[in-house]
Amino acid sequence: MRSQNSPIPHNIQQFALLCCSLVIIKNLDNCLEDFYDFLLWQKEPIVTLGTSIKLVVEVVSTNWQNDYARKLDEYQTLGITEYWIADYLGLGGTSFIGFPKQPTLTICQLENKFYKTSQFRGSDRLVSSIFSELELTAEEVFSAGK
Repeated sequence: MRSQNSPIPHNIQQFALLCCSLVIIKNLDNCLEDFYDFLLWQKEPIVTLGTSIKLVVEVVSTNWQNDYARKLDEYQTLGITEYWIADYLGLGGTSFIGFPKQPTLTICQLENKFYKTSQFRGSDRLVSSIFSELELTAEEVFSAGK
């Protein structure tokens, strides 16, 4: 039986947190049997241990709102150490990338369960907690695909 607001059956809801685009499993041991019955992974993306994912990189497209807001919240909730938003066309809103709009690499680093964001443009050297010896600029990252 499903609640009116959730695509997940009630017996599974007690073990999972539904975000906008994925399901976060809170207690895998207690819900495996129900998941096998429901085959949830065929319907929704599932992450069982977000802290095992050290880095997610998203390349911004015309749906930039997803990358700067929704996905940022989801990855932060999962405990993913770093989230990079590569906005090579400068499509994001000015509240996210500033004015004038320009290609921007935003690096979100998890500190005390919340992301601290830093923006890099042009010849700015990237600063990453995962890649402490990284010697790249934002411009070098954006020109790599050309």
